[in-house]
Amino acid sequence: MNSTAYKFISCLNDNFWTQNVKFHTRARGSQTPHILDLIISNKDFVDDIFNLSPLGKGDHSALHCVCKLNYVNTVNVSKYNYSRGNYNGFCEFLRSHFHTKYFSLCESVNDSWSNLRTTLETGQKLFIPLVDICLEEEVLDFPH
Repeated sequence: MNSTAYKFISCLNDNFWTQNVKFHTRARGSQTPHILDLIISNKDFVDDIFNLSPLGKGDHSALHCVCKLNYVNTVNVSKYNYSRGNYNGFCEFLRSHFHTKYFSLCESVNDSWSNLRTTLETGQKLFIPLVDICLEEEVLDFPH
């Protein structure tokens, strides 16, 4: 089976490509109709295919293909890379900021929490590096 047609079909199957036209697109008189048109894809985005009348005096159908297309928006964001943090430096930073009177100087629990949070966030910014990552988010779905 070394025919060109067999090699072509094998290539499609090996690469998980799909022929989406499942109906005859060429017919002439009493001849056997055939599928001559190809709409090949490797993803499931072909929603529907319509078989339209031939153009002019042709014997070959015109096709109208309806696709579901999504476009992906990429956004660069910075996140903390905790696996590369300088935790010895972070601990020294915390030791230098916390003392026995650290919380007693605050007037309420909320003030204590606010001070603690500010100190931790400052240490995080100083000792945990940022890494830029690219996030993909599906934004729109175009039906048709």
